[in-house]
Amino acid sequence: MHILVAPDSFKESISATALCQVIKSALTEVSDTFQITQRALSDGGEGSLEIIQEALDLQWRNTKVVDPLHRSFTSSYCINNKGQAYIELAKASGIELLSPEERNPLYTSTFGTGMQILEAIKAGCNQIYLLLGGSATTDGGMGIL
Repeated sequence: MHILVAPDSFKESISATALCQVIKSALTEVSDTFQITQRALSDGGEGSLEIIQEALDLQWRNTKVVDPLHRSFTSSYCINNKGQAYIELAKASGIELLSPEERNPLYTSTFGTGMQILEAIKAGCNQIYLLLGGSATTDGGMGIL
């Protein structure tokens, strides 16, 4: 029997890639005759960039940004040699960057994601794929602008 394992992450619990491994391990315990294909999925939120990076063999870039509450930290995005950048909003403006007590959309911003876009442009990227999801904000992208 051929089984396709294709989960999304469980927010704040387990990544899609790790969940693939757990499910494969459980299936293997049941029978060693299963043909198991694993494909981690994502809806554009946290974990999306890791899945795309692996599939497209992109290069990681680290850059200084601010989190949704404007605190400095280092985040990452991906590029390729075709002038394309892949930026996951959750990496700089994501809800998982904040403690439960800090999660107030009246005080958060997507400005850090805008900083990543600017860095990608400075690196020579002329096409940007923005992965939206997992946001800590309701600013409608105004911080990015």
